[in-house]
Amino acid sequence: GVLLIARTGEAASFLKRAFASRAVKKTYLALVHGVPAPPEGVIDAPMRLLDTRTHIKMGVAEDGLPAVTHYRVVRSLDRHALVEAAPETGRQHQIRVHLAHLGHPIVGDKLYGGGEQAFMDYCDQGLTPELLDLFDGLPRHALHAARLTFPHPRTREPVTVESPLPADLARYLEGLDD
Repeated sequence: GVLLIARTGEAASFLKRAFASRAVKKTYLALVHGVPAPPEGVIDAPMRLLDTRTHIKMGVAEDGLPAVTHYRVVRSLDRHALVEAAPETGRQHQIRVHLAHLGHPIVGDKLYGGGEQAFMDYCDQGLTPELLDLFDGLPRHALHAARLTFPHPRTREPVTVESPLPADLARYLEGLDD
């Protein structure tokens, strides 16, 4: 997916401030279980680190930090949907948590889609055939950084960079029933 790297310290400092002030716009594509309804909306659900065995799992919680994600269904299938997700805030695992919170976890997501025990089993044993079945046959989670718009460090003009869906996810998507 899209990755932004500064070439100079001055540019890095400028881009860091641009991210902090939310002048950078990120758009992701996620293949999810089910089809979200409504097909477009805003998930405004605060998040925080949960007290779990993994010590890394984030979750929606009233006492969490603000977290807002805009989403839109790009393509509906029988049991899945390709969703465009644009985080307004930048919390750890935000898109994964918010889509799971809607009841539509990302395909292949071992932490938020398969349950904590499945994640622990994956950490202990690797990707066994049984776990691969649990994750719909996809060895990685189906989340892709598709587009990034940011102010150019020198000209301040907006720059948009896009990355097409990777071949493995495109093949997987085409193999699903419409």
